[in-house]
Amino acid sequence: MAGNSDAANPAGSGPKTVVGEMVANVGDLFNQEPRNPVGNPVPDYNCPVANCGEEKVCEQVKVGDPITGDSRAHIERNACNKCPSSPPVPRYSMRGDRNHPRRILYFEDHTGRRWQPDSSLTAPIFHGDAGFGHRTHDSMTFRLDFGLSQDERGWQCRYYKGQLDDVSTDMGTYDYADAPSSNHTEMDVNTHLQNPHYAPNLTERY
Repeated sequence: MAGNSDAANPAGSGPKTVVGEMVANVGDLFNQEPRNPVGNPVPDYNCPVANCGEEKVCEQVKVGDPITGDSRAHIERNACNKCPSSPPVPRYSMRGDRNHPRRILYFEDHTGRRWQPDSSLTAPIFHGDAGFGHRTHDSMTFRLDFGLSQDERGWQCRYYKGQLDDVSTDMGTYDYADAPSSNHTEMDVNTHLQNPHYAPNLTERY
């Protein structure tokens, strides 16, 4: 199981380094435009077996299981990811006035599932979203907030100009554990820092 220290991660990609880059590049991040998936394709070599994604190894993983960045459980995790074909749309509070404008309560897809935007601090770094306060719902990363059944969890979806991104290094990725938690850090964050390249085109669209 990956640890929390920089020594457990490749040189230059540990949590401390990521935080340092966030602070150093805060001006660039603020003005960042959403990254085009075409410019950040996943390497072709990243699928380790011929039937990549057909056997959903991610379904065999339980919260707390040790996984590594080079494991099929990590690389093929998006075989358990599900995303609406179109971005969720904002749902607003009912009332508002000049001093208290209507605010976004949540985002909703065509099935009634509710989504929340990924962190405005980390999404520009890990998922190529636009800078702080500049994201639009058609070019944003979302996490499932409320599903239609209890077994729906961990879905993360990134969109670029209304199109689901499941081919670039910025793609949304299925989370084995809820954030924030130590299991999320070990299973999802640390493994991403070890290997940010996932097998593409595995996310199920609905």
